[in-house]
Amino acid sequence: SDDILYAVQPQYAYRPDLLAYDLYGTTKLWWVFAQRNMDLIKDPVYDLVPGLEIYLPKGPNLSRQLGV
Repeated sequence: SDDILYAVQPQYAYRPDLLAYDLYGTTKLWWVFAQRNMDLIKDPVYDLVPGLEIYLPKGPNLSRQLGV
């Protein structure tokens, strides 16, 4: 409910791993974007295009949900 609406920037086009690293400090959480935006992202790499508005979980919320 308090996720952030984010417009994908050109440097993250087709690179969910880089976005995950910059947001969460690890490339391993790239799948979170597809999971949180299932209505917009079917292919987690090729659907991540500049200008696409997606919801991003905040870091502390994500940590809590994942139990880390």
